[in-house]
Amino acid sequence: MALSGSPLCLTCGLCCNGTLYERVEVKPQHVPLVSKLRLRLEPFNDSFQFPQPCSLYQKDCCSVYPHHPPSCKAYKCALLHKYESGEVTFDESIAIVQETKEFTRGDSWETIRQDMAQGWNVEQGVLESGAARTTNVAAVLRAVTVDRLLEKHFRWPKKDEISN
Repeated sequence: MALSGSPLCLTCGLCCNGTLYERVEVKPQHVPLVSKLRLRLEPFNDSFQFPQPCSLYQKDCCSVYPHHPPSCKAYKCALLHKYESGEVTFDESIAIVQETKEFTRGDSWETIRQDMAQGWNVEQGVLESGAARTTNVAAVLRAVTVDRLLEKHFRWPKKDEISN
């Protein structure tokens, strides 16, 4: 969730439910506060992290909002940035969120990838035949579609992809 508490964030939640990220980094100075929220902290480099989906994200909202972790308060996805800068309208942003949620069906990115991996082999491509193959093709297409939606609308470009 972003610091602004944008209605877009409160409608979306993709940064909380495991769709966008597998973990959230926590700075050392925020460990006591995050620990009080009973999030499972794991060591990570010189700081800590907690896994996604966030255990505080319940019934499509943050159960401790507006007292959520500082990392969450500070985060803004690319779509929120575009909305706040006027590049997209609220209605356009909500339509993007809804389309993405339709494809994720509430599953985390890890679950979507696992579903795809069960029916896909790098050397053989889609596995099985008949109905199982149809299911596996659907899982691969779903994973690719979700990844493209996240890449296009929510993730920040990698530094080498930014043109000056």
